[in-house]
Amino acid sequence: MVNYSLNIEFDNKGLGKIRAAGELVVITKTVNSGGASAPVAWVTFQPSQQNAVKWSENYQIYASNSKVQNGAQIVEVSNVKAAAGNSYPFLNSNSFGATTSSGDPAKYTIANQDMKKASLTFGLAQDATVNGTQSVNPINAVSLPSNQTAVFTPIETIQVFTMANIMGSTVIDRVNSNALTVDLTSAASQNIKYDDNLNCFVMA
Repeated sequence: MVNYSLNIEFDNKGLGKIRAAGELVVITKTVNSGGASAPVAWVTFQPSQQNAVKWSENYQIYASNSKVQNGAQIVEVSNVKAAAGNSYPFLNSNSFGATTSSGDPAKYTIANQDMKKASLTFGLAQDATVNGTQSVNPINAVSLPSNQTAVFTPIETIQVFTMANIMGSTVIDRVNSNALTVDLTSAASQNIKYDDNLNCFVMA
């Protein structure tokens, strides 16, 4: 299991700008779903000068009644720890049933077998620790009709930006244009900083 870390640095001027604008640091994560999977504010926090975000390759799958629309907060009705290569059926009992092998060691599969609702929202969630405080939030959201299947492949590529009036687990229809994309597929630890001249993050 690989452990990942992102170190984020601010100077006093940059911190002042962020706080005056009422903005938080927001991190979203890339998930390949082969369809219309919306990004979710996975990590949000008020920054200090030095910030450490850490996570590992541990995932949950979740189900929710929340709509996949911009600004909606995902409220989970069921979740379970998940392992890649498995398929997880969601049943009429409003819970996930017994897993079966999907045959693909890199993918997480959800089968919506709840026939009581026209569709539900599903996705992956992941733990993250920010400056020593741990939380678990969804990283993506997809609306899945009953009797259909969704396949998720998380990728260790994240987008980091600042945004006001946002909470964790919030659906974002469009990632901020000033977002910095950070690839951790080849290096599990990266350093970035906030450039207060450009008002965005850059690689350190």
